[in-house]
Order: sequence, then structure tokens, then C-alpha cells
Amino acid sequence: MKKIYMIILLCLLSTFPFIFTSFSQAESWKPSFSIDLPVQDTFSCAPRFSGPGCQCPPENTVDLPSIVSFPYFPITQEGNTISSSLSTYGPFGDFYITDADWTLNGSIDGNLVDFTLDGTGRVTNEILPELFEPVGSITIRYEVNDAARTGNQIIGRFSSDIQIQTDPSNCVDMRRTQQASGAVKIKILPNFMITFDDGPLPELTEFVFAALREITADDDQPIRAGFFMVGDDPDGLAEERYYYAPFEFWTVKGSVRDYPEIVKAGALLGHIIGNHTQHHAWFRWPWFDTESVKQEIIEAEGELSNALGTSPSKIFRPPYLVNNEKVIEGTSRLLKNQVLRKIF
Repeated sequence: MKKIYMIILLCLLSTFPFIFTSFSQAESWKPSFSIDLPVQDTFSCAPRFSGPGCQCPPENTVDLPSIVSFPYFPITQEGNTISSSLSTYGPFGDFYITDADWTLNGSIDGNLVDFTLDGTGRVTNEILPELFEPVGSITIRYEVNDAARTGNQIIGRFSSDIQIQTDPSNCVDMRRTQQASGAVKIKILPNFMITFDDGPLPELTEFVFAALREITADDDQPIRAGFFMVGDDPDGLAEERYYYAPFEFWTVKGSVRDYPEIVKAGALLGHIIGNHTQHHAWFRWPWFDTESVKQEIIEAEGELSNALGTSPSKIFRPPYLVNNEKVIEGTSRLLKNQVLRKIF
């Protein structure tokens, strides 16, 4: 209960719109587990060119994570089949994944759960993640088989295969693989997440980041939340009246364009950065049609891409939670996953 009180207090202080969110799929759950299994680790590295700066790093400084924690996966269940897809980015051991596409497929038969999670993405060296210079590619495969689900735990057989390889253009040919298998317990976390709308704003957004670091989740890791950010705040009263809802006056929503370093800082902390349109538009105004809805989303995605140095996540929340036909049509054409309020 203490954690819940702290979260509520945090959100009241932040003045951000605060929403507990559940994805709209039939069932959403977040499996997370730590690997405590024998790992077969292979490392190889050779310079492709001669010259200063083109040297292989010491083997013991290039680590993959010993703790595996899945991002929040909205899982769709149809009959006995479960599936999901998601784009993510964030720290991964000594690396930073700039753009990873995940696919989950599996089945549920009573209390038995089996699934495979495949991920492919781009990686940079986390020592200087702000540069977002491509290092290479990463492929990840997790399998959970013969698993029994009891309460909030799954107990079964686990295997993983993680591979990182540098690009041909990189001056070193570095390859790292890790494989592990064995019995594992997987904890199923509740199917909700904390989200914050608007921003980024100096001090205010950074205060929320700092406060979230002080609160740990059930996996003993700092709480990671969803931040739906605005591409660029309207400039002046005329633009505000064009975009904002008629009941809002003299408000500042935040700007990814003006504060890209705050956006990047949030991503590095493991938070999900979502799209909240370019100008925080109220899509009930008659001058917004399907094409202008799409344009608002596309422009905000461009600002997020510039700030993050990679493609942003595919989740979107319409301002004011307006979800009329033109919003539904615009997001479906862009293959965006809408995240709407379910509780509170």
C-alpha cells in the first residue's frame, strides 16, 4: 500500500494527467524473470583495418545482461493461441538497442503456457549512447516450454539465444553470443502501467523521472512508465485556439523539439515514449479530418525520431482521449496502437 500512496502523491505533485492504463487486447501480461542458469558465452573480435582507434575492447568489458526483463507486452489471446508484436528501445547490458522489433507467439492450454519471443534490432555501444552510432545488429530468441501457470507465476523450461554482431562498415569484426537453458520461474506482473501525458517540460518531467527511480516495482527495479509527449507546443494564442480544446486556456503542454535531451533521458531510463500528436490537437474541431489527424501523428513521430536518434515506439494516445472515427481511421492507416484510459 505504501507504494500505491507514493505513486498517487507523485502524480498529484507532477500535475501531469495521470492514468492507469490497460491495453485494449483481450489479455495483457508482462512476464519477467532473472536468468540463474549456466551460460555458454562466446566472444570473438578482430580489427578490420589497421590504425589508431581501431582496436577490440577487452572481452570482460563487453557484457550482455545477466537479468532478462521483458518490456510490457500487450498479448492477444484467440482461443488457445497467444501472440504479440512490439517495437522497443533501451539499455541492454553494455549496449543500447535503438530499434528492436519483437514478435511473441505461443499457446495456452488450461494452466499450461508455451511461447517463443523473437527480437531483432540495431545496437549501439552504451558507453556513448547519446551518439546513436550504429554498432551492429542483435537477434534474441527466448523460449518457454512445458510451463505451468499458477497464480502469478509460470514454472517451466527456459532457453535463450542472444547474438550481437558489428556492421561490415565497423572497423572491428566483433561477435558475441550467449546461450542458456534450464528451469526457471517467471513472475506475471499486473496488466496495467502508469502513464503521463504531455511534456517534455524542464524540471517537471525530470522531477517525475527522479521520483520514479525512488520507487521499485515487484521485480525490484525502478518503476518504468509511459510518457506520451507533444511534438511542439502551439506558438501564441491564435495557434492555441486552433489546436487546443475550447475549455483550455493559457496552458503549456511541452515540446519534444525544444527539449530533446529530456526525451532521450527518459528512454535511457527504460520508459516507454509515446506519441501525443504534434500540437496536442483536439480532434473534435471540424477542421480536423482523417488526413490532418495523420499529419499530426506523423509530425510528432518525426520530432521523436530526431530526439531519440531512432524510430519511436508504435503507441499513441489522442489528446483529451478523443477517439472518434477520424482518429480511429488515421491511426489504423499508420498502424499505431492506441492506448486509452481504462481505469480512473
